[in-house]
Amino acid sequence: MTGGALTGEQLERFSFDRVFVSATAVDAGGVYMGGAESGELAARMLARGGEAVVLAGSEKMGRRSVYRYASLEQIHVLVTDTQMPVPTGLAAGLKQNGVRLVRA
Repeated sequence: MTGGALTGEQLERFSFDRVFVSATAVDAGGVYMGGAESGELAARMLARGGEAVVLAGSEKMGRRSVYRYASLEQIHVLVTDTQMPVPTGLAAGLKQNGVRLVRA
């Protein structure tokens, strides 16, 4: 994995049709990372891409973490690993923002 200021600067030279980013938490307020450096890198990737796909395990649903790098309106697809219902507030936010939920 790469990171840091140099990686962020290099991303400015690219554009992507689809971006896959992970999250340490996802709630109705948005998508989070555990720290600013990884969050800023994810935010820059989303800014350079077309379709934004967030990958987050079921244990991360309905939770917050340290650094919010995107709102729900900035993502298109949320992929998770469970058939369990997502928390009510998050489910409403996904629906309101047209985010497709994929259970893998």
